[in-house]
Amino acid sequence: MTRVSNWIRNLFPDSLSEVRVRNFERCVEDSPGTRIVDELPLGNGQELTIRLAPDSSTSSDLVGLLNNANVTITKLSTEEGAAYLEVRIE
Repeated sequence: MTRVSNWIRNLFPDSLSEVRVRNFERCVEDSPGTRIVDELPLGNGQELTIRLAPDSSTSSDLVGLLNNANVTITKLSTEEGAAYLEVRIE
């Protein structure tokens, strides 16, 4: 299985990261009180800043995406009761 996924990743490197970003966008939209407040393209992926309001509800799909090997939480901060997650998606 790993050889197949590496082959696909080498053949379509940008497509996979774009699919992951779209998955994040969709999951954030489906989670009440969460939203993407910033997007920054990176060489081999993208960095997103996600705002979690104090009364937000995080979907299990979003939690699953955050727990993916291709996702790194680079920063966690709070401001006026809201939490902000910066995530790098590769």
